[in-house]
Amino acid sequence: MSKGKRFALFGLVLALLVLVWTVFDHRGVVVDQWYLWKLDSNDPGTRQYAEERLGERGSARVISHLMENLREEAQSEFETECVSRSTRILKKIGEKAVPALIQALKDPNSRVRRAALEVLQQMGPEAQGAIPALVDSLTSDPDVAEQVLKKVANLLSRP
Repeated sequence: MSKGKRFALFGLVLALLVLVWTVFDHRGVVVDQWYLWKLDSNDPGTRQYAEERLGERGSARVISHLMENLREEAQSEFETECVSRSTRILKKIGEKAVPALIQALKDPNSRVRRAALEVLQQMGPEAQGAIPALVDSLTSDPDVAEQVLKKVANLLSRP
């Protein structure tokens, strides 16, 4: 093989490696979008796998998408699988999702506030950063005051 062909082949391999690294690295937009797309699969195993991977990745892009789903679906009069799926994934993401959930506690829609509170309740100690926002919501949101008190008591009672 001539020197020029080897150099071209090396360049091609290097370009492919960069492309693969970009797609499969932990910040890859393509990977996040792929798993978000797989949430709509007809196969329960595929949906569960996508949920697990999204929960592990926990990127800001994924959190933003899930919070938007939560807001859209909470506007509906019916509990949907999308809301429960979003809450499950946000719970798996854990502490990284807390700031977005704190913002959701201030949403004008009480269903969105309740959904955010539900996720925070399920998180456990990872949600301790939300205590000040939860206490603030006691006075500003009578719809969720009882749930908030339970959550704060639960968080404070854990070591």
